[in-house]
Amino acid sequence: MVSKPIIQVSRSSDSLFLSQQKYTTDLLKKFGFLQCSSVSKPISPQVETKSTSGTLLDSPTEYPQLVGALQYLSITRLDITFDVNLASQYMHAPTTTNFTAAKRILRYLSSTKSHGVTILASPYVTLRVYMDSDWTGCPVSRRSTSGYCIFFGDNLITWSSKKQYLLRDLDINLASPPVAYCDNIAATYLAYSPVMHSRTKHISIDCHFEREKVALGALKVVHVPTHAQLADAFIKALFGH
Repeated sequence: MVSKPIIQVSRSSDSLFLSQQKYTTDLLKKFGFLQCSSVSKPISPQVETKSTSGTLLDSPTEYPQLVGALQYLSITRLDITFDVNLASQYMHAPTTTNFTAAKRILRYLSSTKSHGVTILASPYVTLRVYMDSDWTGCPVSRRSTSGYCIFFGDNLITWSSKKQYLLRDLDINLASPPVAYCDNIAATYLAYSPVMHSRTKHISIDCHFEREKVALGALKVVHVPTHAQLADAFIKALFGH
């Protein structure tokens, strides 16, 4: 039986470390992966092209149990966020291929049980956002995947989530406007340019809202090269054996 997904907190003089090592160990034990061979990445970059292959599981209940447990684990494991989200897309009719891909995540976890999130004491009261999106990256549905991660000071506080942190309600005043890092130069120009090309008229009010915040100095949009785009890990599988 898997234990409740309690977050373990280790304290040092200048930091907190959040992990779910016991929960991970219980999860590996439940599915028989305590002594499995490990892999360096939780999912194969080619897995999306095979997502519709395989045969339907005879007993589909085990697959959602595994994926649901992995969703709880991703609370402190940003390194499996994309992979768990991908696995969640096949809950309605999981196949043997989907189950094999999900169990690969367990093989990755077997050698990374102690991973977690470190929260450091930081004097900086700033908000930084890294955001990225592929373009119809899924070869099956031709849909795009977007992701982001948010840093408060030096600490990562949320990733690939719709959750908002209402800092004003918490009586926290930022020392400078939030900075959003984007590796799309065209999108960066659109945030600052008052002239919209006719082909961009389909963009919804969100774009105008963002440009207004930029013009008022409430938001900064900064280009970042792809190799430095931290949100890249949330929109695609990374390479490994």
